[in-house]
Amino acid sequence: MLGSEMGQRSAMPMGTYIRRAAKELGFNEAAVGKRLKKGYGTQKLSRFRSVFSNQEEVEIVSLSKELNKTFYGILFKSLRFLLFHYAESNKIPSPSNKDKMAAGKDFAIAVMRRHKLTLCIPTKIS
Repeated sequence: MLGSEMGQRSAMPMGTYIRRAAKELGFNEAAVGKRLKKGYGTQKLSRFRSVFSNQEEVEIVSLSKELNKTFYGILFKSLRFLLFHYAESNKIPSPSNKDKMAAGKDFAIAVMRRHKLTLCIPTKIS
């Protein structure tokens, strides 16, 4: 609970004393001082981390949806290839197989689930 309250650190005016901040937050002065020194408040709650930002994922998903609207479609393998090359071109570390030059299957499935993306098989034209 203290960690989430300490996330409001920026809401406190600059130069506020620890004693005063602890009193306003309703915590022990020593605990607040300790947390401020160690930098608590922005902790990771799970072992998983996001590879792309939400904006980057939306950009990738919108591109694949655009391809699905046309007759091209996109295969699962192509989506993995797209995710890999997007991460490589932006120098973002990602769970990918450099030999196959494709993003991991679990990673691609997670992106599809987060954005409710369904893939279509490309339509054959003539």
